[in-house]
Amino acid sequence: MEPPLVNYELKGIPASSGIAIGRAAVLLPENIIVDLSKISKEQIKFEQNRFDQACESLSIELENLIAAVHTDSKNVIDILESNMLILSDPVLKEGIYKHIEELSTAENAIVQEFDEQKLLFLSVKDEYLRLRADELEHIKKRLIYILRHKLIDYRINENSIIVAQNLTPADIVNFHNAGITGIITESGGIVSHVSIMSRAYKIPSVIGFKNITTFIHNGDLLIIDGFSGSLIINPDETIVADYHRKQAKIVEYQKKLGELKDVQCKTIDGFPIKIYVNIDLREDAIAGEIAGADGVGLVRSESLIMKSGGMPDLEMQEQWYKDLVNITFPKPLTIRGFDIGSDKFSEGLPHQEDNPALGCRGIRFLLLRKDIFKTQIIAVLKASVNKNVKFMLPMISNLEEVLTAKSIIAECKAELTAQGIPFDKKMPVGIMVETPAAALIADCLAKEVDFMSIGTNDLTSYTIGVDRANDLVSDIFNPLHPAVFRLIKMTVKAAHKYHIPLSICGELAAYPEAIPLLIGFGIEELSMSPAMVLEAKNIVINTNKRECMIFANEMLCVTDNMEFLRRLKG
Repeated sequence: MEPPLVNYELKGIPASSGIAIGRAAVLLPENIIVDLSKISKEQIKFEQNRFDQACESLSIELENLIAAVHTDSKNVIDILESNMLILSDPVLKEGIYKHIEELSTAENAIVQEFDEQKLLFLSVKDEYLRLRADELEHIKKRLIYILRHKLIDYRINENSIIVAQNLTPADIVNFHNAGITGIITESGGIVSHVSIMSRAYKIPSVIGFKNITTFIHNGDLLIIDGFSGSLIINPDETIVADYHRKQAKIVEYQKKLGELKDVQCKTIDGFPIKIYVNIDLREDAIAGEIAGADGVGLVRSESLIMKSGGMPDLEMQEQWYKDLVNITFPKPLTIRGFDIGSDKFSEGLPHQEDNPALGCRGIRFLLLRKDIFKTQIIAVLKASVNKNVKFMLPMISNLEEVLTAKSIIAECKAELTAQGIPFDKKMPVGIMVETPAAALIADCLAKEVDFMSIGTNDLTSYTIGVDRANDLVSDIFNPLHPAVFRLIKMTVKAAHKYHIPLSICGELAAYPEAIPLLIGFGIEELSMSPAMVLEAKNIVINTNKRECMIFANEMLCVTDNMEFLRRLKG
């Protein structure tokens, strides 16, 4: 065995904030080797029964985990329930039965069918859906373990840091209960279940370390920094003492942030800045309220499609929107139209697209599927009675899309009026500015809408021409690119000209380095994850807007990317 590394530092992707210090518990990856020999026709029923029993055992295991998870860990419960849905998927079951009827063993049938389904997920452009392939892999392996009567031992020393290729949702629940202090994985993304569940359990985690299980040994002392993505292997006493001090500072800092909940969010020189939250679930809206957010700046309504496993009907949408409205009232709630394309919902489209990211998505999809669009608009309007609802159009790239969408909204209003159904007749309608085209013609768009919101994630991707989920070019993805800020400045100018509100709702809104610059450009509304609200407020109340404006004008003259970053980070 090679000698242990000492004071060796690596950089990964920060998935869950915090600092963890502990001993490594390495879970070595295990390849599944399946016997490819054929069974006899007489064994078909026996193998199908084996598969059914394995599904039942795993279902009971997941139900027990769900029952054991605290009700305040709703994100964890949702993930475990999504595993249950996959397990009960009739298409998967039918496919496995078919493979067994073709004389495959239950194990071989599971591998074939799950791997075929995984390929479908991996072929799409959407990062969230591609990461669902991991979920299928987890369930596949667990079913085969059950068929082989293999038990997983979750007994582990408290304060251990798990080092693994990947982890299943069940693994994370069980290791959390065992008292782990951190997680390191080779694979995963910021929207993977490892990341979501780590954040839900407040377990510091860093992901994206290639082959990490091959050179970290059991018992190695590790430090992981979930803020920066740093991993230090076998640090010396000086480094450990330094990180213990950082941990103490974090505890004190979080205590001070909690005191900011009811503090008015305005700059040192008196300019108010509103801080909203982006949400996928009702729990996010509740978290935003707890943090003292000024409302909800973005409801990703397509998360309801993911949660329900199909296009939700009018009643389901109306109930969901009303629930969010009631949580947020009297603060504003901005619902974005379904931001979907053929990678998420292809029903009714004439053919499959090779590149859905540049295809029929967002407003293009909604205008093509007018039936889906109208159902959503009517549901939103019916939920708008309290007059705190806004509706936002996604992926706008030209004026015609806005005008057509407004005419459809007018049709829906006329239908509800004719039926005597109450709604907010003056419900604000706005747009997402997430294409360079929308930013470049923002002056034309602004006079037709009630508000605008800049989605900096997609705006960055389309401006630089980078898929941030593509490992080969993800390092080029840079929301702090000078070109992105120039497009933001153009949009701000248009919003101010027509006196309409403008917010930033991409990840850039929560970047500590970017907030003063955005304020200097004239942004008065920021929308972010609930976890970042208090930290953003802390930055705002310690910022001088007039100084930021001077700095922003200077930064507009900087064209070199590295120089821009250097000045921004001070």
